Amino acid sequence: MTTSSKSQRRPEKASPENPPKKRKRLSNALAENKFRAEEVGLWFTDGNIIIVGGSTPFKVHRSVLFQRSSVLKDMFSLPSDESELMEGLPVEYLPESRSDLMYMLLGMYYGQKYLGHKKVVEFTMLSALLRLGTKYKITELREEAVARLRVCFPRRLGSFINSLSMRNDAGFSCVPDVIAMGISDVLEVINLARAHDIPDILPPAFYICSTLSPVQMVPVKTWDDDPPTLLSPKDLRRLLRGKDSLIQEDNDFMLLLRTEFRPNLKSCKQLCHRRFNAAFNSNPESLPDAGTFLVQNFWVNEVLPDKDFCVDCIEDMVEEVNRHRREIWSNLGKTFDCGPWPLPDDVDLEEESDTQS
Repeated sequence: MTTSSKSQRRPEKASPENPPKKRKRLSNALAENKFRAEEVGLWFTDGNIIIVGGSTPFKVHRSVLFQRSSVLKDMFSLPSDESELMEGLPVEYLPESRSDLMYMLLGMYYGQKYLGHKKVVEFTMLSALLRLGTKYKITELREEAVARLRVCFPRRLGSFINSLSMRNDAGFSCVPDVIAMGISDVLEVINLARAHDIPDILPPAFYICSTLSPVQMVPVKTWDDDPPTLLSPKDLRRLLRGKDSLIQEDNDFMLLLRTEFRPNLKSCKQLCHRRFNAAFNSNPESLPDAGTFLVQNFWVNEVLPDKDFCVDCIEDMVEEVNRHRREIWSNLGKTFDCGPWPLPDDVDLEEESDTQS
């Protein structure tokens, strides 16, 4: 026997001081929750790794994870002690919740089904795609989430006016309809933009949040609810101050409309001016709510034409409203103290249309 073979260490025998290593028994919770992964198509019979979010296991493929995410590749390429097995495969735990991990995997495996053209994404899924796409460097998931947020909270005034409609009790609607958002979700947009470096959506997101009531801005937790979405104290102060500023600006503008505005007199002499005073001075409620002029297309497109004003005067009034809107838009960054705005390469759609026509 050679010296080298003598020097090789033999495996230590089991003893009371050196008991044999036992593989950890699979927890009952994982086995019981396997059906959750099967229901959404994330339990593949040929999968070769099991990853767990919350207490739900997902049987997936290392190749898919490694191809999409360098971070996951580094994590799961490390030797595993195989202390816990399920169906003969190592079990890897991630700190994400079941739903977040599920949304990430659905985006990886079934992107066309859930994220394809004309597909509306629930905000909970979009949030998970952005957070986990950023954390695990899954570029396509992050880019998809950011692109949809930029549709609803665009950089150009024309896009904003035409894409986001006034909120209702259920939430906000966006054209094209790319995200299903509830009231509290719009607050979370600000938090996501801060945490994941999307500063260009902050001014329009702050504006939309400013149209909420104080109770909606600072929701209170009830016993059967999940924890409410809250802004940071600094952002809440920015929001409240910005809302007060917008209300004052809109009130000043509406006062100007009712007292000083002189419409085009070529067609109607003073008739439209008298009608305007009669319509709005006697019924101020028919004017838009202060602080909401950017999202009040209904007033511009339907209320004004319905007041028996002549065509020339309607055009003049619409132009005054649009001038006011452009002024509000250009000052959003200052109003909410949320960075440079508008961005240097932005061109308002109205101006862009004029140059192309």
